[in-house]
Amino acid sequence: MEMLEWIPVEQAGQIETVCELAREIWTDRYLGAYGSMELDYLLRTWQSPGAVRRQIDGGYMEYRLICYDGAEVGYAALREKEDALWMYHAYIRGEYHGNRTVTGMLELIERECAARGLARVYAVVDRKNSRALDYCERLGLRLLERRTWEAGPGFPMELCVFEMKIRK
Repeated sequence: MEMLEWIPVEQAGQIETVCELAREIWTDRYLGAYGSMELDYLLRTWQSPGAVRRQIDGGYMEYRLICYDGAEVGYAALREKEDALWMYHAYIRGEYHGNRTVTGMLELIERECAARGLARVYAVVDRKNSRALDYCERLGLRLLERRTWEAGPGFPMELCVFEMKIRK
């Protein structure tokens, strides 16, 4: 039986793995949407080892490695605020889509919320990530807002914020 695990990222090697996954998955998902300069900027600014370490050490973000049958297949970046769990990144390698890894990841998020006594998750999704947007709609998540975020100099990103209520 396949096993999905949710592992807190704390060690330097785990941070390196998150950054390798980010480069691989983001390149696959966003290169056509943003171009190489913008993508390199995003990865360097938000998903480099130093940036991830600062986010963790500063208490701004928690990272989780997502493992499927022992293989590192994705990662998530979370932040607890406003009595909810905010999910800023949740990525799984494309070849693992379709075998319950995404659904399993959502179950892990629900358990995390239950353990913290939180009743909802806000998923922040890039409007250029059509696969994630389609999945949010299929799950019936409620679109709360669309916002534009200045990711870098002259580089706006359009984001959608979805709400997922946690079953108790």
